[in-house]
Amino acid sequence: MVAHRALQRTLFRMQLDSSFAQAVLARDVAAEGSTELSERELSWLHALDPACISADRAGARRAQFLRNVGSELAMTLRLTGMGLLDDFTRSSELHAAVCDGSPLPLALARHLERTLAASEPAARAVLELEHGMARARRELRTIQEPSGDQIVLAPWARLISVPAGTLALAEALRLRDPDSAAHTPVPRLADEAETLLITAEREPAPFQLRAVVVERLADAPAHFLQRAERPLSRGERAAYAREVDAEPEELDALVAELLHEGVLLDCTGWLHASGGATAPP
Repeated sequence: MVAHRALQRTLFRMQLDSSFAQAVLARDVAAEGSTELSERELSWLHALDPACISADRAGARRAQFLRNVGSELAMTLRLTGMGLLDDFTRSSELHAAVCDGSPLPLALARHLERTLAASEPAARAVLELEHGMARARRELRTIQEPSGDQIVLAPWARLISVPAGTLALAEALRLRDPDSAAHTPVPRLADEAETLLITAEREPAPFQLRAVVVERLADAPAHFLQRAERPLSRGERAAYAREVDAEPEELDALVAELLHEGVLLDCTGWLHASGGATAPP
């Protein structure tokens, strides 16, 4: 039995990362162990001409790969420079993602989070926004099933808190000439935070990522939706209204609007969305 998928993944890693290819061909124990290939399958790799593995005329295939995987983090890369993509092909995040079959744009986001940990707040804020959008395109949040008169933030909606001005900065970057963005001064973000709501398409077309919409929330609805990340009963909502000195009718109107928009779910909405399945606790 031949591990075809493991062979494909190993060759892919070797083509992208020459240091990994050299380690495998030199019979490095750690590099070979990460491939999960048998000794027989490893012998096939050792018999290959290294020139065949590294063949990539003018680096065209590698450049195309990096453009594709970096497309969902384009605004971050416009701020930081495309050079960070080169390091990705040698990163632990890429190798782990290829081995377990997880999405490469999310692996790139994790790599950039590590790389930019001590960087300017603007780059880290735009990255957090783009990472949140990339996740929303691929995965729904796990939520606790609402019961009785409870409501809860829908699984296709997620909240992120970033420095104020992040959404405006990302939009400005999107409209800028990519070739000049890295040389344009970046505005300083505010010290206070803004809450962004990322809402993903509920039912994407087959084999397509979900479309996403991002909006900045005012403080009051942002605070309420943060509470609604766990189910809230009618009594808990009434207590919340008293806590924030809001009229119960105003909160009821907000809840009704958000239920209509699909940002919140009640029991009926949950049953429709889940097909009657039971949510994880």
